[in-house]
Amino acid sequence: MEEYIVTEKKSKVQDKKKRKILRFSLIAVIVVALIVSGVIFIPGLLGADSNTETIIQKRTAEVSEGDISKSLSASAPIVSSERKDYKSVTPSEVVEILIDEDSYVESGDVIMVLDTSSTDSDIKTIEEDIEDKNSQIEDKRDSIEDKYTSIDDLRVDINDKKENIADLSEDISDIEDQINENDANRVELNVMAPISGTIFDINVSSGDIVSAGTVFATVTDTTSYEIEMSFSADILESSNQEVIVYYANNIIEGEIVSLAGYTYKNKFGNYLVDVVIAFNTDIFLTKELDLTAKIITGTDEYRSIEEGSPYLADSEDITAEVSGEILKLNISEKQSVEQGDLVAVLDEGLIDEKTESLNEQIESLESQIDGLNDQIQSYNTNIDSYYEDVEDLNDDIASMFEDIAELEDEIEAVREGYEDASVKADFNGIVTNVIVGVGDSVNTNTLLFTLVSMDNPKMVVAIDELDIAEVIEELEVSVVIDALYETETTPVTAIVRSISLEGDSQGGVTTYNVTVTLMDSMEGFRLGMNATATIFTGKSEDTLYIPIEAVMIQNGRSFVYLVDDSVEGAPVADFQSSVSPDSETMVVDPTSVDGTGTVGGSGKGSVDPSTMNEEELAVFEANLADKGITLEDYIGQQETTADDTSSEPAELSDYYNGTRIVEVTTGIYNALYIEILDGLSASDVVVLPPLYTSTATSSTEDGTEEDGGIIGLPGIPGTGGGAGKTSGTLPGGEN
Repeated sequence: MEEYIVTEKKSKVQDKKKRKILRFSLIAVIVVALIVSGVIFIPGLLGADSNTETIIQKRTAEVSEGDISKSLSASAPIVSSERKDYKSVTPSEVVEILIDEDSYVESGDVIMVLDTSSTDSDIKTIEEDIEDKNSQIEDKRDSIEDKYTSIDDLRVDINDKKENIADLSEDISDIEDQINENDANRVELNVMAPISGTIFDINVSSGDIVSAGTVFATVTDTTSYEIEMSFSADILESSNQEVIVYYANNIIEGEIVSLAGYTYKNKFGNYLVDVVIAFNTDIFLTKELDLTAKIITGTDEYRSIEEGSPYLADSEDITAEVSGEILKLNISEKQSVEQGDLVAVLDEGLIDEKTESLNEQIESLESQIDGLNDQIQSYNTNIDSYYEDVEDLNDDIASMFEDIAELEDEIEAVREGYEDASVKADFNGIVTNVIVGVGDSVNTNTLLFTLVSMDNPKMVVAIDELDIAEVIEELEVSVVIDALYETETTPVTAIVRSISLEGDSQGGVTTYNVTVTLMDSMEGFRLGMNATATIFTGKSEDTLYIPIEAVMIQNGRSFVYLVDDSVEGAPVADFQSSVSPDSETMVVDPTSVDGTGTVGGSGKGSVDPSTMNEEELAVFEANLADKGITLEDYIGQQETTADDTSSEPAELSDYYNGTRIVEVTTGIYNALYIEILDGLSASDVVVLPPLYTSTATSSTEDGTEEDGGIIGLPGIPGTGGGAGKTSGTLPGGEN
């Protein structure tokens, strides 16, 4: 199948120009065809005095099956895919040039040979510099190790001193406890009677200096007695109710203080138990007196087996709790005192002396702690200084390592001089720009020559912002090179390699650079040749298609007139507007609706611009301008022909007789054809918009009258068809 390429619009302005050129080309083709068939009268094109129109013939097209594609086209020069400037790595001399300029070389071919006799000396010098740097690094590492050793020693000393401080702090705490205890002893300077009773055995006098624990006297409670007696062990089985002690004729109440934890037999074989009885009496009883007692338990009474001697039950020593001089003694022998009475007063001088001594010890310990803290602070300062020294040394080492790395890179670069003695091609290409000769001395980075690849050249084309969304990487591209005419019939295969992220805006139009890589080799090709790249953005194979002018669009729905011999008469539809395939804007087409509402493209239409809003009117005017008609001419034409339309409905009815309107689903489209996805079958026949001829006469230059010519053509003013904005490959070689 032969393919024809139609250039896609690059911008809105270019698109309009191309569509006009395309329409005029189509007019010319159709005019020639109609002249051959004998149905056109050329003189009608020269200017009619009247404007009578007739439909000259029914136009149909068969639903075809084949391939259809959608594409974008742009031109640009072809450039190399890879280019490299070869430079000298080290100072040297050109010994030999093996390849002539503009010669082809393959990857790995030796192009030039350089002398590298100075490389050994340069390498030795650099190695000595590296050795010196490494020696300096070792010295600094030793210094760092010494610094860390000093830091560790100082930390040990700091820990020791902290332990000393802790010990001293504990000593201070102990001394403070002693001070508190010593101060607490001040209350003990006043010596009190521990119990109520009578003073006996005074051992001290006023002015005496006593120590803690010294006994001043004894206080005895002379009213509290105890007596131990033996009773029958039977009392252990009963609870006592009452205890009575008998002295002479005196009866004294008592109580059991304790029972012995054992029993024993007397000489009579009776079991006895010892009982301690306590009692109080104002009668002064001596140890020589004998007393008896009775224990009453319920109905039983138990008398003591034998008499017992009483003894005073409560007697305590008056003791000094602290040391000191007795300033005042308030007791005398056999004096009665009450518990808490002031017995003596001691001087507090010794307590003050002890507290002062203890405080002096604390001051000494605190002074030692301050000295230790000063030493710790000094050690910490030294540690911080050592760490700063270590950081500086590490920085010096890092800097030296960087120097060594640079030297190693330098030595590697110098060593590459051995390999670079033979300068080899890194890829296949053409040697150009040889600017040195044999015997020339070159410095580092001196340009030697340039290698340009001829494999897979590329071209960078500019694609309009309205179309760039359709372009993706790896799309198939067909390239026609202007200077190589054979590529017009056998285009070069290419693919989209990359798409620029940012666009270039000029004159209100933004374009994006798309890199296209050519995949085929071409005889006679030279870099810089101009070429046109056609990027296929959509392609359907083995699909159905019809001329795009056969499709009418109403509110986003597509319709065609399908030939059906079983139908009598012409279909009628109330289509008021159509939508172009490439736009979301509702486009009012003055050629798509006749006065009766029948779709068929009368060539005049009956759309009233006065009923349109501003947006619709702007689009309407633009459509008229595309067809070469001004809004004023259109309105004037409608007024002129308003009364001369009586024959049109009959003509259109005859034209569309035997057809029916079928809704179709469309796919991709180009300037001339549109894909049919659903609604039609192969070999179905659809009706294209009618052609009109003028039957009016016109005056020629010599005064004669001639018949008119074509008024309406498909896809141009006077038709109901519409073409898509995007061009592409035409199926079946039709145009």
